[in-house]
Amino acid sequence: MKIALIIAIFFVVVFFISRRSGGKGFRKISPVEAKNRLDAGEKILLVDVRTPKEYAEKHIPKSLLLPLDCLQREAAQKIPDKGASVFVYCLTGRRSANGVKILTKLGYSNVYNMGAMMNWPGEMETGNQNGV
Repeated sequence: MKIALIIAIFFVVVFFISRRSGGKGFRKISPVEAKNRLDAGEKILLVDVRTPKEYAEKHIPKSLLLPLDCLQREAAQKIPDKGASVFVYCLTGRRSANGVKILTKLGYSNVYNMGAMMNWPGEMETGNQNGV
């Protein structure tokens, strides 16, 4: 009886830990670590899930605008490689968390929540450079 209880508790703990971390394929990454990895030459796709107006005002260079309300519909076309390293960001971190959930449910396996772009340690740019 005690063994069954211990096993049940173990599975409950594992379940809650996996849900808190976002499940399979989802990790958090700080903007500083993300920039360091980009600077080291890693192939990473930065995805901005804010609105086109917000993106035009200021965004991280070479990022892809894919607004949260279009993400589910347009992800496969704009991010065809479901194994690609994808770092999702927004202004404060709320939409990026929702974005990684959507991408993970769509089968993307290497998705990172970078959170708030206001913590980005590098340069920013203005305008609509990616044609969205």
